[in-house]
Amino acid sequence: MALSDVAVDPPLTILEALATGCCVISTPVQSIPLILKHAGGIVLPFRNLTIKLSEALKMLVEEDNASLRLRSNAARKYITLFHHYEVVSKYLEKVITQ
Repeated sequence: MALSDVAVDPPLTILEALATGCCVISTPVQSIPLILKHAGGIVLPFRNLTIKLSEALKMLVEEDNASLRLRSNAARKYITLFHHYEVVSKYLEKVITQ
């Protein structure tokens, strides 16, 4: 996966939530599915959205602490690897100088 694959218009609120270790539940819009695939989030289909949201929330409530910590760690690691300011600034510098 390249930085450009996930840096295309990522919603700031999604990145902020991941940076704080929150589990993000979203619909498949923009680059969100790609981001959440690597960050331990949940992508819900538009079809039967209310039912799927209910199921996802129930699953998160029932997860044990170890699973929630794994999700939280995955989210923070994703942000550090792909959206940390040092990573993005190096990428932008490379793009600008080419």
